[in-house]
Amino acid sequence: MFAGAAFTDQSDIAVDSDVVDTMTALGVIEGYLDGSFRPDDTVTRGEMAKMIYVVRTGRSDASAYNDDATTFTDIGDHWARGYIKYCNSLGIIAGHSATRFAPDDTVTTQEAAKMLLVTLGYNADTAGLVGAGWGTKTNALADENGLLEDVVNGTTQALPRQYAAQLIYNAILTPTVRLRDGQYTNMNDDGNYYPTIGERYMDLQSYETELTGYTDGKARFASYPIGVSFNDYTADHSDL
Repeated sequence: MFAGAAFTDQSDIAVDSDVVDTMTALGVIEGYLDGSFRPDDTVTRGEMAKMIYVVRTGRSDASAYNDDATTFTDIGDHWARGYIKYCNSLGIIAGHSATRFAPDDTVTTQEAAKMLLVTLGYNADTAGLVGAGWGTKTNALADENGLLEDVVNGTTQALPRQYAAQLIYNAILTPTVRLRDGQYTNMNDDGNYYPTIGERYMDLQSYETELTGYTDGKARFASYPIGVSFNDYTADHSDL
């Protein structure tokens, strides 16, 4: 999706280069000043809150939420307090208790997946993402929505940066869901998928690619937005 400059530790990155390039180009995950990405460093709960804030708002500054009321007593002047308060207000993240968020604890794959499922449109309470069985339900829904594809990390293990990138990359390409007739669905009444996270929150556009013919033995392709008729699109783009 995006082409980016190689990091000094590019050879240590196990996920596809498009994943890291896309996440860094969108400002969701940043590299370090020394030119490294540090793919195996683990992500904290506060850092995950920031990443989701960027996905939801397209901005990196959450200072407008710094002074919002909260029941968490352990985020005080923490650098991530604005991100945490924003995400908590939407039900995306929860604390370990009513008063403890633990912003510097590492986030697990399972915890990050739960946050992204709520971003997709699942309500944590009605979807079973809270309570004793939250982990099992999170794993099932994350698998069902393809969030864990190519995330080679245990669900209860601390989440490395490269797999946080993969998890969020998968999420932004996933259709959002709505609760209808007591069931969550990613399709509307017309049988079309709801917008992806990337389309709904990040102004990204998904495209289809179609073979249009051959010239001198070389294939020609045209890309056009999903949901738009190829013929309708090419009528306005005669150069395709």
